[in-house]
Amino acid sequence: MNIFFQKNRCSRQAEELLIKAWETAAEQLSGRVHLIDEDFKSFSARDFAPEGGRNIFVYGCFFPCDLSILASFEDNAVLYQSNDRKSALIFLKDKSFENLKLIRTNLVLDIRKAAERAPAAVYAGELREEFISYCIKTLWSRFFAKPQSAAACHGGDMGDIIYSIPAFKKLNVKKIILHPGGFYETKFDRKCAEILAPFLKEQGFDVKISEKVSLQDADYFFDIFREGVEDMENKHLSLTNCEKLFIKPDYENYAAQAKPVKAADIIVARSFRYRNSIADYRYLLSDLPLNIRIAFIGLKKEYENFCSSFGLRERVFYLPTENLLEAASYIKGSSIFIGNQSSPYALAEILKAARIQETCALTPNCKGSSDNSLDIISRDDLYAAKTFILNSLGIKKEALMPARRVLLAALCRLDSSADRENILLWLRHYIKRKERMGFSNILLVDDGSSLESLQFFKSIFAYSFVQVLRKEKKRELEYYNISPDIFSREISLISFENKIYSNNPLIRADFWRGYSFSAFAALNFNFEKLIFCDVNAFALSDRMMSWIKNKDTGFNCVYETPNMKRSASIQVLGPDAIAAASSYFCDENGLKEDFWFGFSRSIENYSPEFILPFTNRPDEFASFKIKKYGSDDFACLPRDADAVVDLTKSGKGHLFREEKIYAYEQQESLCA
Repeated sequence: MNIFFQKNRCSRQAEELLIKAWETAAEQLSGRVHLIDEDFKSFSARDFAPEGGRNIFVYGCFFPCDLSILASFEDNAVLYQSNDRKSALIFLKDKSFENLKLIRTNLVLDIRKAAERAPAAVYAGELREEFISYCIKTLWSRFFAKPQSAAACHGGDMGDIIYSIPAFKKLNVKKIILHPGGFYETKFDRKCAEILAPFLKEQGFDVKISEKVSLQDADYFFDIFREGVEDMENKHLSLTNCEKLFIKPDYENYAAQAKPVKAADIIVARSFRYRNSIADYRYLLSDLPLNIRIAFIGLKKEYENFCSSFGLRERVFYLPTENLLEAASYIKGSSIFIGNQSSPYALAEILKAARIQETCALTPNCKGSSDNSLDIISRDDLYAAKTFILNSLGIKKEALMPARRVLLAALCRLDSSADRENILLWLRHYIKRKERMGFSNILLVDDGSSLESLQFFKSIFAYSFVQVLRKEKKRELEYYNISPDIFSREISLISFENKIYSNNPLIRADFWRGYSFSAFAALNFNFEKLIFCDVNAFALSDRMMSWIKNKDTGFNCVYETPNMKRSASIQVLGPDAIAAASSYFCDENGLKEDFWFGFSRSIENYSPEFILPFTNRPDEFASFKIKKYGSDDFACLPRDADAVVDLTKSGKGHLFREEKIYAYEQQESLCA
């Protein structure tokens, strides 16, 4: 076998290591190395192999890796590094090398077409000039030196280093050099290294932190894993961190060491990256028995964001940690860990603790590798996670705290066929999303529809409760006699005996009566939360429904984007806000019809967006997509819309097209 190595394609130090490596490879294959200075394209196949036999051409900085691969090379194989520093390993049978120029100027994916056959190609990514020598030293140690007491250098991130521990063990690494920033300027800084070092020392490694490293400092430079690893988004990071070293550590069975410390039954961590909107921590944790202690580890700002997102401040306490060894001890001492793809989860994975991962669907690259783990990607996974938690804690479902009473309410009309179609569409949409939004009952407040229309509703929803409210006078106070059975069924409809009109189109007396009565009913029948949703408003995305489900306090409305205009079409009211909204219906002086008709308000400021004291901030919706979608400009609802707040045609109050919501739901089911 003839191995032709073209000189002057890399630094002198790297070239010396390469030549030595190829000479060693040639000896094992009973061949010899020929050094050439000229470019390959100026030679013919005969020029390359004057002695005949099989030929390998090394063009660039390739290093002999698995010798069994080299032995299987076809005649005239070429190891090639392209000019744009995207590297590939090419096998060609074309003895004339007519395609070599094409190969030199095309990307790897174009080589199949250029060579008119299916060569084997392996990406090596964008090679950093200053890192070539370190890659070569790493592969030299792996295939030739094979030190019994090795040193390894890793430039992070923290999770990458933790996932590399099984590889360190397999390579007999005794010393680890933590290299802040690494060769690729990662976010792994000296503070991160200091936080990680105690955990690595606990695993038996001698740990050093150094911003500058040289070839002599280590045998293995693990930043090589960033050199063109195949499918880093889906393969487990324990594999990708050592794929370029041609080893497969037994990461599924490897368990790291940490002294267990019982600080809580459940440890939670959630960073700002790699999130999944389906992972509803409130659903997972809110109804657990109060004797179950739940702690959050990580940054304080991550804890604050977690509490504001899921409303669990009273249920989950913050547990500060000095370093990752302390965090590992808390995880080891708990019954279960829950978190997204962050360094605390990497600890839970390497410790083989019972764990649940909030998995980013776009980058599922560190899913649980043992039987005591579960990953949340789909909604079914979320429900399975709840069972997993209960089993891990030894809790029976009967022991869960009672579900909260949350009311979903809307104002409706039933007289016309369009009205009926509209409300049926609305009910169909929200009944399917009951659990995701967290409500227990639906209340429809009807504005004086005919008895015939009410009978229609009753015939459709035989399990519903329907009552017509008649205004009565008792001494000087007017009131409505509300049946105590109003919420005996899942769906209730209350219809006022008389329609309510206003001569001024800007005064929405019907809205204020229906809206304030919804709050009045929620207050008097002990609901903890009220969701008021206009019948032309639809919450569409999981994150929109999660926002609604996890808002438990204050006076909250959605904001249309991107202009951040308030919209009262979808509101979430906590206990105090329910009481405030109820006061617009009735107070100690009786019914407030003067307010409904606008006698005490200016016409310009009679809209709820101006009157109601909303407390939530518009920046909560910076990443949302919420519009009216009610003009003729929209042929259909955008697939990525989070909510529609006015599904009408030309803004005139007519049903836009019920197919729009049906089509959206069909898209949603296909995506799920």
